[in-house]
Amino acid sequence: MKNRYFLSVALGIVAILFASCNDDKVSLNFKQDITVTIQGIVYDNNGHTPLSGVLVTLGADTVTTLADGYYSFEGNSSGSYLLKFSKENYMTMVQQVVEVAKEFTANSIVNTSPVFMYEKTETLTTSFYWSNGIEDVPLANMEVRLEILYDYEEPDYYGGEYYLSEGARVVETEGVEEMGESGIFFEDAVIVATTDDLGKISFTNLPNIEVHMSLRHEFDQKRFSFDRYELPSDYSTSYILYYNSATEFRLIHTNLTDEDGNQVYDFDPADNITFQFSEEVSYASATLHKNNVGVDVLVTVTTSGNTVTIDPNGTSLEPGVSYNVSLNVSSVLGHTYQTDIDFTVSVNSIVLTKVLNLNLDESYYSSYSVYESDNFVYIEFDSVAGASDYEIYGKYSGGTDEFVYLNTAYSEFEDVYVYLLNSGISVPEGKNGLFDGNTYTLIVRAVLDGAKGPFSDPLVISEGDNRQSPIVVR
Repeated sequence: MKNRYFLSVALGIVAILFASCNDDKVSLNFKQDITVTIQGIVYDNNGHTPLSGVLVTLGADTVTTLADGYYSFEGNSSGSYLLKFSKENYMTMVQQVVEVAKEFTANSIVNTSPVFMYEKTETLTTSFYWSNGIEDVPLANMEVRLEILYDYEEPDYYGGEYYLSEGARVVETEGVEEMGESGIFFEDAVIVATTDDLGKISFTNLPNIEVHMSLRHEFDQKRFSFDRYELPSDYSTSYILYYNSATEFRLIHTNLTDEDGNQVYDFDPADNITFQFSEEVSYASATLHKNNVGVDVLVTVTTSGNTVTIDPNGTSLEPGVSYNVSLNVSSVLGHTYQTDIDFTVSVNSIVLTKVLNLNLDESYYSSYSVYESDNFVYIEFDSVAGASDYEIYGKYSGGTDEFVYLNTAYSEFEDVYVYLLNSGISVPEGKNGLFDGNTYTLIVRAVLDGAKGPFSDPLVISEGDNRQSPIVVR
């Protein structure tokens, strides 16, 4: 099925690749001796005001943010980096910048995403009890886990500038390159502590954002659990927990959840699904459901001792897709157990394939020829399974011997509009337009989270070409 995508290409980021086209193959050669300047801005999350005096660490190098929150590191090589941001009375942040300028041949300036620092203003204190029917008994010496949840929201962005509070430095994108992939998180996001003899626990120096408090505790054949997501100030001063018998028929482990019982988002499609129970299993039945389209996957269910195994029978579980397992189990002692668990297959198992059928868009060129004065074209191509975006490169016979990055087409758009005068390309002197005796070659590749597929065969466009004309591949 042919998908078409729309792309509005603005002047801006240039990524230069040296390429040669021989028959229907494209070869790319990248220089490895470039240097990279990494720069960015740090803000106080309260009001989005620039934050000065933040110590920024990159490897063995450190700098301090200026009054407008700006910092920079010069003379870096291409690759991946971890930046650490620390300031007294603020949460320490870590930013991961992946594959910086790896594929470019010129020295580069890279803008990182803005980092927002959270001041430590909150304390969370509470107590845990259980009721024996007569009185509330403190749950002493019980391990409690607190996770500080970071939900990054990029500020309003328009025309290459971040519009924030007055006095914030404007970071232009013209003449610089975007980082490849980024993640921002708290350095110490998880805190584990133990209740005292009175069941009391206290967490200090927290930011005013949502935190997840959880516990799993067993004693005297009693099993307690607690899960809550709140702002630190919204937690109650005490909780009474109820218990289940630790000797009942229960699920001990499954590879569909992590150690805290949360669903996994990186399930390996090569694995079978497994469940281990507290008693020997006599019978089990299961349904594997593909959530996004409402289709059941045929599976084989087997039991061995206390383990249930679900085999998709060679069916390929799709990367990035969410599934649901519905399981019914009986034990040899006559106990029963039922559960429904969602999980998501890892996107890292996606192998991006070559973009096929790159051509001029039939909706625009069915009855229209390329004129010598045209400075844009519409193109179309087959979609690639698993791809999120598509990168477009061009080479102009009248001015460039190298393929030049033009821009990215996003999968939610319908058509691809390519402006051909980007990246310093201009009409040669004495010519009436781009296609006055010259050709323009385009190539496209699929991308997903830093992974890049192979380039398409080149599409060579000349004056007079249209959708019905034979497209010459040189």
